[in-house]
Parts: sequence; structure tokens; C-alpha cells
Amino acid sequence: MVQRLLEPGEIESLDHTAIPRLLLPRPGELYMARAERLRQLAANTIKGIPVDEALASYVKVMAELVQAQADVVKTLLPAGVPLPPADAMQVAYEHNMPPLPVTGQRPAEWRAIFLAILERLAQKTADQPQLVAALGALRQLGDAQLEGAADAVLGEFAEGIEPAQAPFVAAALQVTWSVMAAQLDERWARPLVTGTLCPVCGSHPVASVIRIGGQ
Repeated sequence: MVQRLLEPGEIESLDHTAIPRLLLPRPGELYMARAERLRQLAANTIKGIPVDEALASYVKVMAELVQAQADVVKTLLPAGVPLPPADAMQVAYEHNMPPLPVTGQRPAEWRAIFLAILERLAQKTADQPQLVAALGALRQLGDAQLEGAADAVLGEFAEGIEPAQAPFVAAALQVTWSVMAAQLDERWARPLVTGTLCPVCGSHPVASVIRIGGQ
């Protein structure tokens, strides 16, 4: 039996270790898994990652925050945050721009998501006076202050937001964008001119992995 030589394209198609160019978020699973991992970290049960008592208390609060994100996401899926107008997304597609940019006008729904997250946190942390006070202060932010805080978070500015408030504002923005991104067809997101930015929102990555071998 004579074996046929494979062409380069055929060889690549046989690579089962090939990494997809884009993995869209699954908000219904994402925040639940993240909250569980944070709870494990706080309990010091993850091998090789020691967490002292002071850090554990902070991680517990973050676990509750992420759980609140997960609870809010359940009320939003599948399309609780509408996508931008189709013509705007088409322009972005044609010019290799992010279809859901973090710059410019934000979906108004994000402020309701912010308040919903605070409400769920308040229900679960009534026995923590410091956190209760912090949540109360967050509820008192006016629309202009809240939008300024969002600008600071998305623009990665040190000024414009209290450090203690940043995680809560960021949590609402994360939910907003992940719910929008989950509705996309991955073909909407083309490689950007700047290849190091997210092809969906145009923001900087928060983590990276270097993979040796394969493609």
C-alpha cells in the first residue's frame, strides 16, 4: 500500500492540540467556578498557594462578590444586556476594530447590574459592619460619580476612584461585557491591528500563557 504525502494544510488540520483563536465567555459557568476557587483559596486548601489569615479575609469578601456576580448573571442570560446597533458592529468588523469596545458610551444596563450586585452582597454580609458601610457608600454614588469611576476602571487610571470601591465597579462592568460577549458569533471578532488587545473589547489582557510546542 502506497502512503500519500500530506500537504501542509492537511498536517495542520490533524493537530488536535491547536488552540482556538477566540473563546467566548460562558457567564453562567464562569463566575460560579471563580467563586468556588476563591472559597478554596480562602480555606487554604489549594496545594502550593498558601494564604495567611489577613489575606484569607479579603479573599472571602471577593468570593462573595463573585458569587453575587454569578447570581446576577442568572437573571440576565441569555440577552439581558443588548448588543450595540448592528450597523456600529458592522463598521467595527470592516475596520478590524473591537465590536464591544470599552471606550465610548456604555450600556445603561451596567448601573442596574451594579446595584443588583450590591443588593445581593448586602443580603449575605449583614454581619460584617465594615463591608455594610462600604456598600452603603457605594449606593450613594450619583450617576456622574459612578460613570467617572467606571472610566477610571476601564481606562486603568489610578485617579478617579477610591481603591476600595474599584472591585465592586469592576465586577459590574465584567458582568456587563461578559453577558454581551456571550451573545456574539465568534466571526464578529476579527484580529485587531494591535494584536495584544482583546479582539472583542479592545482592552489589555489580565493574564497570559506561553505555550511551548504545537502551533
